[in-house]
Amino acid sequence: MNSPQAKGGVVATAGAAATCLLINPLSCRTRNGALSRRAEMLARAHGVRVEVTGDPARIVALLEELRAAATPRLFVLSGDGTIQLIASFLVGLPAGDWNPELLLLGGGRANAVPRAFGGTPALRALRRVLEALRENRPLRVETQPLLCVRQQGRPERCGFIMVGALIDYGVRYCREWRASGTSWWHRGILADQISLLRLALQVLLGRSPVPPSPQMVVRMQPGGTMYAPLRVFVAGSLLHAGGHYNPYAARGDGPLRISAIAVEAPRFWRNLPRMLTGRFDESMSVAQGYLSGRCHDASVEGMAGYSLDGEPYDADPALPLHIATGHALRVVHA
Repeated sequence: MNSPQAKGGVVATAGAAATCLLINPLSCRTRNGALSRRAEMLARAHGVRVEVTGDPARIVALLEELRAAATPRLFVLSGDGTIQLIASFLVGLPAGDWNPELLLLGGGRANAVPRAFGGTPALRALRRVLEALRENRPLRVETQPLLCVRQQGRPERCGFIMVGALIDYGVRYCREWRASGTSWWHRGILADQISLLRLALQVLLGRSPVPPSPQMVVRMQPGGTMYAPLRVFVAGSLLHAGGHYNPYAARGDGPLRISAIAVEAPRFWRNLPRMLTGRFDESMSVAQGYLSGRCHDASVEGMAGYSLDGEPYDADPALPLHIATGHALRVVHA
């Protein structure tokens, strides 16, 4: 059977023709245009529809259009925030509604979510998947549950990685730094590192803007409980939290991962490189100020704010935050 012809005479496979690539040109790695243009050219050469927009309202309108057409695949070249917007849209649909196969390509600054599914470097990953479609090879599609954060009186938030305590402060500090200027120092690929070095210098000079560590209660079900001022709080649902970012102990059972580190935890800075790659030893216990591992759900009391996939949200510290996994996405592993 002959392949259908795409617009402009490009040969499109049936798989590519049933695919849309969304490019957010405002994401960190797509902002200068080179990555965006190359990805668009590559996709169009394979007969894939391409939409370029960073406007949340236009992205939602596109999702509604793709849903109405029951488009089976959506490729996304963006940062983690756009991916969270798409995930939130899918969560809001009725059960059994549209749930396309998602290819998540790293176009943002951190790219924690795309990296977990082989979506970086973006062009290489896109090329691999497009070649698989052209050759009618099956894609490797995995079910990925979302992390869902709930609190009484506030809307449910869904994403992949949640941070609190001083990590949340650092995320907000970096966002404020990027918003305070338009130069390379503020908007370039190393802007977060520059802002954190600036913060470290303020601390060394005794001018630290960092607030006192909040007193929190963290309960893992099943698992331990910690009541202490926290330096670190991280929760995640990624199946592949490997590579450079896997700050969870290999303990317990369940789809949710939690790490809570007390301010008074001994040898914190010495243990930090090991914790980032998930290497917790027996001395790093709750009694020593380290609560980390897998569970089915968790609650946190005393948290006034958190960041989910880099997006900041306020919370009521007087009410518990409930953290669990929910709606499952279908993600292409490149």
